[in-house]
Amino acid sequence: KIFTRAKDGKTVIEYSVGAFFGFSEITKIVISAKATDIETLKGLFGIYSADTTLNTIPSSVQKPRIEIIEGGTTRARSVQNALAHLDTDCDIVLIHDGARPYVSTRLVRRVIRNTERYGSAIPVLPVRDTLKRLENSHDKVLVTVERESYFTVSTPQGFLKDALLRAYALEPNPDGFTDDSSLYAAHIGEPLAVDGQEDNHKITAPDDVLRFMEYSANAECSLNAECRMQNAELRNNKISVETVIHNTQRNNYVETDAQNSQPRADEIGYNANMPLAELANSLKIPSSYRIGTGYDLHRLTQNRPLILGGVTIDYPLGLFGHSDADVLLHAITDALLAAADLPDIGRLFSDTDPQYANADSKLFLSRALDLLRQKGGSLVNISSVIIAEAPKLAPHIEIIKASLAALLALPLRAVSISAKTNETLDLIGNCKAIAAQCVCLVKFGL
Repeated sequence: KIFTRAKDGKTVIEYSVGAFFGFSEITKIVISAKATDIETLKGLFGIYSADTTLNTIPSSVQKPRIEIIEGGTTRARSVQNALAHLDTDCDIVLIHDGARPYVSTRLVRRVIRNTERYGSAIPVLPVRDTLKRLENSHDKVLVTVERESYFTVSTPQGFLKDALLRAYALEPNPDGFTDDSSLYAAHIGEPLAVDGQEDNHKITAPDDVLRFMEYSANAECSLNAECRMQNAELRNNKISVETVIHNTQRNNYVETDAQNSQPRADEIGYNANMPLAELANSLKIPSSYRIGTGYDLHRLTQNRPLILGGVTIDYPLGLFGHSDADVLLHAITDALLAAADLPDIGRLFSDTDPQYANADSKLFLSRALDLLRQKGGSLVNISSVIIAEAPKLAPHIEIIKASLAALLALPLRAVSISAKTNETLDLIGNCKAIAAQCVCLVKFGL
């Protein structure tokens, strides 16, 4: 189906890939395909190599490199193969179904922007039709399902590359997940939902194929006008992007990495002619801020997992405590409570209370956030330091940062994490303990 041609002669896969052209920061595309499709794909995309120019694409449109590799036996295995072929400096990955030829560059841009801010972005649409559940297959009893809380999910789906790699590394059976957002949610955190695209349909049924055969998009839509607009919007941003297309018998995937810009004025309701007082009200400028600080320390011991910021670190020792002893989450929780002038974590979640034995510290953080919001507070940013002689935390910082951004519902740029040693001094310096400090900024009122 991906080689079905529209009226203008372009195939499904060409349209799907074309939506990712024109972003000057997208420098490479990797196509993961069935072995039997590789030669056909080379015929379609071979001229998009690093050393050649496609004459049909205007000079103003970025021309990415394209690499074609053999995929795996399943969707998940093919995505894993594709991830292995991304360049080492790839930061963010977008996964797109190559059988969705109608995807717009506007949606791609939205997913890139939100992935950079929040660590993930999943396009969703509300269910429009009435939902029914078949309760009894013999009697065909249909039960109406409340549709308000149900959404359909499409692609491209955006993630931090390192976070997605970690999710795959932690999952023994990735084939049990129908998409990457489910795998990400199982091991990293709930992804951010963003507005989807109503006509981003997937070519699945015979009617879809026939409809596409009658399709003829305006040539300006993806390779000329909109791409020129994208370059104008993004030319000042430092975005590093790579794309991977996965083609199996059923699905195709595009993956991209990026860092993006600040919100545009139209996204926050700015009007140049608006009076200053009205502008301040529309932007909800806060009238007061509070700063909270938190600190925690736990000693290292055997037969315990080492968990920092909700991420399990591979290390022979873990932190001792009544709960899971996530020293970083404890410090952040205390900082939030301090900013809200609330009792500290030890008084709210006593280490003598059996209900908190081996508890996931994400619970404490979530409750602290709820208490903060009940007092009218809204978290602006956090800055945290982990003090540990071992293990070396540099390889884990970005994963921890993504985890915290998801837990705190903050943009990535609002989460700062660093790691220091104690230069072999005291308990920490002798690899017998790990500590963490956090400072947070909270705004109250309007």
